[in-house]
Amino acid sequence: MERHLYECPTDSWLETYMATSQLHSGSPFVDAVLASIPQDVLNGRGWQPIVNSTKAGSSEDFIYRKLPEISNAIISAAMKADPAFCATNTPTGTDQRTISCQLEICDLPKMPHIACYTVGDYDVPSDTPIVRPLTKSPRGTPHQRTANHKLVQDTSVIAAIVPSKAHEGAEIDEATICDGAAEIMFRDPRRRFVFAFTIEGDMVTLWSFDREHVCRSEPFNLHEEPLYLIRFLLFLLSATVDRLGYDPTVTRRVVDSPAKRHKKIISYEYTVEGKSYLTEGNAISEFFAHHFLQRATRVWQVREIVSGKGKEPLQLSEKCYVLKDNWKYLDERLESDIQKDIFGRLREVDRSKNTDHTTKAKPYFMTFKHDWRVESLNGVLDNTFAPTIGTRRASFTRPGQKVAKTHMSDAQSNSSSTRDPSHNDSMPDSYDILKYWHTRSHVRTVYDEVCYSIYELRDYATMLRALKDIVTGLRYLRMAGFIHRDVSAGNCLWHIEGCTGKLLDLEYAIEYVEPSGHEPRTGTPTFMAVEYQDQDHLFLPPLNLDSFLSIQNVNNVNPFEKPLDDIPPFRFNFYHDLESVFWIYVWFLHHLLPTKVLSSRKSLHPLNKSAHEFIHPDPNLGNTQPRTRIITNGFSGQEVQTMVETLRDFYSTMWPLVSALSIADDMVESYTALEKTQPVIVAGKPCHWNPEFFTDDLYNTIRSKFQNILEVIEERFKADGDIPASWLLGPDPMSPSAPPSPTPKKRKGTWSEDDKEDKTKKREGPPSLR
Repeated sequence: MERHLYECPTDSWLETYMATSQLHSGSPFVDAVLASIPQDVLNGRGWQPIVNSTKAGSSEDFIYRKLPEISNAIISAAMKADPAFCATNTPTGTDQRTISCQLEICDLPKMPHIACYTVGDYDVPSDTPIVRPLTKSPRGTPHQRTANHKLVQDTSVIAAIVPSKAHEGAEIDEATICDGAAEIMFRDPRRRFVFAFTIEGDMVTLWSFDREHVCRSEPFNLHEEPLYLIRFLLFLLSATVDRLGYDPTVTRRVVDSPAKRHKKIISYEYTVEGKSYLTEGNAISEFFAHHFLQRATRVWQVREIVSGKGKEPLQLSEKCYVLKDNWKYLDERLESDIQKDIFGRLREVDRSKNTDHTTKAKPYFMTFKHDWRVESLNGVLDNTFAPTIGTRRASFTRPGQKVAKTHMSDAQSNSSSTRDPSHNDSMPDSYDILKYWHTRSHVRTVYDEVCYSIYELRDYATMLRALKDIVTGLRYLRMAGFIHRDVSAGNCLWHIEGCTGKLLDLEYAIEYVEPSGHEPRTGTPTFMAVEYQDQDHLFLPPLNLDSFLSIQNVNNVNPFEKPLDDIPPFRFNFYHDLESVFWIYVWFLHHLLPTKVLSSRKSLHPLNKSAHEFIHPDPNLGNTQPRTRIITNGFSGQEVQTMVETLRDFYSTMWPLVSALSIADDMVESYTALEKTQPVIVAGKPCHWNPEFFTDDLYNTIRSKFQNILEVIEERFKADGDIPASWLLGPDPMSPSAPPSPTPKKRKGTWSEDDKEDKTKKREGPPSLR
């Protein structure tokens, strides 16, 4: 997170994140508010409620609760200065939540050092039985309603306070306020950004958290510079909900619950290109929504709202869709545009070869109903904030870290929240900061098909059919000249209505021959090709082992048969996508086992050990040698044979499934043959392997092996139908949609009357495990 942390002067911070016509620096209105605040609240000695509390040795909790008293005095002074102030800053009907110009406090469960301040009225009557909204957070914290019926989802600003005189030596751990912001943004799908402030002694720091950056102000003394606090609180007390960080295109709706034990449930209405969609149940996937400095992807099953606005009864479409809401970098292309290019290239192939690949390829890809960059009410793209004047990179100050006095005034020396002095000379100026500052854009996609991911599949036969179709989809992708670069179990789907495997998430797909310079590593490490992990060619044939060992430490000596001038720089290629399918299959063998194994209570320790050694690499992509040797040594290598011996005890009655590991030999043969060929020369230098060399052979071989195993299994177990599988291991730590529980529960493609009870249950990860 630290590489996303920035700092700027307080004036610049307020002008960037809280700019209004009345609250700018030097505003006569702000000066009038300052003059109208009673002396018993603010005088020459500072804010008296806080000063008196500090003298009495009150705890931080007591000071938390003095801030609403200060805010009430400020809003009263604002009404005297301009009676129309609050009326001109109320919401315009974009959200049911209304501004009452009163700061109230509620606690963030399980985070006692963080306070949540709310402004306005909760839009659900206090006597309405409500299903807890959304799911438990990754911390296991359930959503709760406080005594005043506020939800933390209605938070306007969060705070952390340490009164230095009451707690000698106490300091704020800045990571705590970041955790609080992440929790708020995770709990509420409407949140685009969150404001916060920290108080240490007399020093205040203002914070802004969006989906890409954390920007804090320079600390200021709240007693000596009260105008900053006045401007900050006036904004919070009068801003419209979109200015407080809420998404005006997402509305919280209270609808009838399908579960008999509840009367109401909170759903969310998403607006997409003028149409509205209502979520059903909890999110299908929201694992990364808790990591707010990322794409923060949420996936929902939705139905289109045919009619019903405000309090009118809702009429929903019969058809279900899937809605994905996330934040992409502004310069990233939309997935639908990339898919159009892929089909456009296939049409060119069809015209030149008189084929019909375009029509045949479409079933293996998703159908887009919408793919939209979210716009605000005034038609402006919903992007993260741009840098302000004086912005510089910063670092977190850890508890106990000393800050040099040369970089702060004597009045600031009580605060531990100032930036690391070591950054003073080395940080770039506000122009150079553009090199480091990236902007994310809010994107919302609606798909026609409701599918299962590989994580959700419950039987081997369906898994084999899905993977066989994924290989076919990758074959069409190669025909179009594109590489996927993110083939994973979460991006390989099974469409139950069409009985077809589908490829998802083409955001990282690019043309193979496209010049790209430095390519950032993409994909899920668990399913990543080993060459791509190592960023090196692993199948260039050495002269011989003795020669290789004798000269490997000598500079400028080439141990390979191929001249160095003929070795292209490493780049992702088509075979790397296919290798990811192999790793998905290996993952499946380790994580799903025959039901008989579950009932036998066989020890899973050997399987766990094998999974951690060969499948899940180190998060930093280190310690991958055993995994690499599976591919480089092939099926007869020691690593694969060790894995086979481990799996033998679990698949004794279903041995054909394990035989598919021989795909490793096919990968070795194809890689070795590839890296013996001459690369394409561009500007006199080798650029990449010739795309003409990549034929259908490897694709057809892998498809045939999956098909042969499928036929053997279906014949052997014809009487019982598909073979059931049970989740026995814990969630894959590298998986973006890892299941929270190993308890399987099958669901249908769409919810029927029999399934209504399940709609209120947790949908983190695979719905089949709810």
